[in-house]
Amino acid sequence: MNYGTRNERVSKKLKKSVKCIITGEIFECIQDASKKYNVSQTGITQCCRGQHKSAGKLDENKLIWQYAS
Repeated sequence: MNYGTRNERVSKKLKKSVKCIITGEIFECIQDASKKYNVSQTGITQCCRGQHKSAGKLDENKLIWQYAS
């Protein structure tokens, strides 16, 4: 588990800022967005990478995410 740079890469991935396109909110890290909207961090990451169209819902709207570099 601690071989090479795995831990460093994982922590950088979680610290990327993300933007919710539907609400316009920008979060400092995926973890903050995950907690606010009760969406898995994996779901947000997959949406940002284009593997899924959305992750989570707010009222009737599906939440769409992108990296906010």
